[in-house]
Amino acid sequence: MEYLKPLFDGQALTLEQLEEKLSGSKTIKLANLADGAYVGKEKYNTLENEVSGLKKQLEERDTQLDALKGVDEKGLQAEIDRLQGENKAAAEKHASELAALRMDAALNAAILGAKGKNAIAIKALLPVDKMSLQEDGSVAGLDLKTLQKSDPYLFEITETYREGNGNPGSRGIAPVDTSKMTYSETMDFLKNNPGAQI
Repeated sequence: MEYLKPLFDGQALTLEQLEEKLSGSKTIKLANLADGAYVGKEKYNTLENEVSGLKKQLEERDTQLDALKGVDEKGLQAEIDRLQGENKAAAEKHASELAALRMDAALNAAILGAKGKNAIAIKALLPVDKMSLQEDGSVAGLDLKTLQKSDPYLFEITETYREGNGNPGSRGIAPVDTSKMTYSETMDFLKNNPGAQI
């Protein structure tokens, strides 16, 4: 309260003397904050900003109400229904796309686990429309073992033994010269002898 020191000038003042000095002061004004006659600048600015914001909200609300004055209740309901329909359709499309991505990721993981060489080619041979994704991430209806038997060339061969290759119990097939075979003969040979080396 350094700003009050010049009023007292190093001496004690009675209430009447203080009032007299304050009435003549151009720099100091005293007010009773309890009666609300005076509001600090910071508080005033805060309240002024709040009032300004509320006025802006009211103006926006009035504009929206003016726009709705010419619309009847049926028109409003139709617009609400249209917007809800758009939102529902977008949500359903998003859910469908997400489900397809999850199924594709699960199929890719299963094919990779089965040592598939080309996931796109393998998926083209699978009845994907009859499969479903389980909560644990597995794919119900997926049978890669049957595909490995029918189209072994699509998978990495980890076991060269194959029943019915002419030598049950063998652990490999001797290299074969396919240079004199046609493309179809070569593919048939590889299909029937997945462990063959060419």
